[in-house]
Amino acid sequence: MASTFVGYAQLFTVALTSVAGRFITVAYHEGNELKANRYYSSTLAANAVMVFALTIIAIPAILFLDKLVNISPHLVGDVKMLFTFIFLQFVITTISTVYSIATFVKNKLYLSSIANLVFSFVRVAVMVVLFGMLPPKVCYVGLAVCLASAVLTIMNRFYTRVLLPDISFRWNLVSWASVREMLEAGIWNVVTKLQQIMMFGLQLLVANLMVSPYLMGMLICRADCPESD
Repeated sequence: MASTFVGYAQLFTVALTSVAGRFITVAYHEGNELKANRYYSSTLAANAVMVFALTIIAIPAILFLDKLVNISPHLVGDVKMLFTFIFLQFVITTISTVYSIATFVKNKLYLSSIANLVFSFVRVAVMVVLFGMLPPKVCYVGLAVCLASAVLTIMNRFYTRVLLPDISFRWNLVSWASVREMLEAGIWNVVTKLQQIMMFGLQLLVANLMVSPYLMGMLICRADCPESD
């Protein structure tokens, strides 16, 4: 459910983040460095604005989460921490999405694979250490993903500096006309994302509110392991 709530937030960002890499890549290979920097800077600025707006909504939603969905009383604090870490991971990923395009622009996708491998290793290592040394809590899953995303962001930022030294954020190149152009190109990705949420995420919320959090968990298990029937 935490991932589903982040999916709702992604509806506001997916139109831009899904096409920004293509616009930057095309402009860069056309030799138009100014235009590539404009798309790059505009994407970073727009993502920061959207994340700030969503954070204003997310803070009270997390604080009063037990009033919005059904949570077992002994898990309220743990689940709120989980949602906090998952949303923080969303913030990190959204703002840093533009950093991941460097390997695509330079046709060095193997570097992205290495970064993703490190991401997976950090996530697993953190969960093994936390679950192995401390009392089990569900928030460890969110913390592991959050830390792994931070490492992935650092690596992608390093790739950008090395592979695209002539591409950087510049306030004077932030163009809301460029943002609008990218949003218009990526609007259909919002429809696709909404379809994914409606197919699975919404039924989790309905099960939680109308039935019980326990049976919602059983629904997830049946969806992940249909052969168990």
